[in-house]
Amino acid sequence: MDDLKRALLVYCVALVCGVALVVALAASAAAADDKAERQRVLIETDGMDLRPDEIYVQVERPVRFEIRPGDVPHMFAIPDLEIERIVFPEEPEEVEITFSELRDYEFRCRFHHRMGMKGTIHVVEHLPDESTESPAPDLEPDPPEPDPRKDPS
Repeated sequence: MDDLKRALLVYCVALVCGVALVVALAASAAAADDKAERQRVLIETDGMDLRPDEIYVQVERPVRFEIRPGDVPHMFAIPDLEIERIVFPEEPEEVEITFSELRDYEFRCRFHHRMGMKGTIHVVEHLPDESTESPAPDLEPDPPEPDPRKDPS
């Protein structure tokens, strides 16, 4: 009887460990899928310029913006979505958004947008590098410039 109890206990422990392993693997796979689906965009400042100032994101796909302000504080804003985040030097800020409409959104520094510190987020069905359109034809390279040290005759 003790052997039967011991075997049953070993079986139950193995079953619980197996279920726990399956749950852990499924959670890990789901987290990896979520991370792979998220688009990451780095926005940096250079003086009073935002770089890049044209951003393409995919509709209904989570986007994580990382804003790095440079030497002075800035107020990252997407006015149409009522998003504003103050960003201090050496303290990047992250903002995650899922855009649900195909359209353009202005983003800007609320402090400095009148000085041209703004850009556009284009929400599109497919990102340009994932387009199903055929690529542009290859262009012939320019001929090399003549060497001025050589005599043309």
